[in-house]
Amino acid sequence: MSGLQAVCALVRWGTGSAAVSVATVADDHLHYVAADGAGAEAIVGARLPAGRGIAGFAAATGQSLTVREPESDPRFARETALATGYLPSAIQCIPVEDGHGEVVAVLTLLDRSGTPSPLADALPLGRVTELVAELLSAQHGPSDDLQARLDRLPAADRARARTALLAVLDAIDR
Repeated sequence: MSGLQAVCALVRWGTGSAAVSVATVADDHLHYVAADGAGAEAIVGARLPAGRGIAGFAAATGQSLTVREPESDPRFARETALATGYLPSAIQCIPVEDGHGEVVAVLTLLDRSGTPSPLADALPLGRVTELVAELLSAQHGPSDDLQARLDRLPAADRARARTALLAVLDAIDR
């Protein structure tokens, strides 16, 4: 079990949620990388355009939100929920920020119950998002992100970016 998968399982158990997932923000998409609970197998690997769905809204705005009756909310990505086989009656989304205040992921809880585990108070979600950020940082350091961004550029733009980056590094070395 990966660290993110373990976090999802712990949060689901601690909050009494039907499902918990983590979606990273990359390439103008939300990419679901870990989940536990209802529909978990179907959501992991799914990608949504950035800003789409309630989790996409949380990622785009950096705002935590809870939506009761998501089917009545125009942001709700109903087709994604249907693909997982689970239609939630409440969704809580919490943005995960890196050390620079950038949203790098979203933690989503579906149908959080009124009867959490006895240890729920020892599991503040703010600390959980910090843990998720640390796990993501360990998996994908800044150099990986930079290399991935460079790899997506057309060859001519990649050469110009390389020249500019080398000039910046030369200036820093002086």
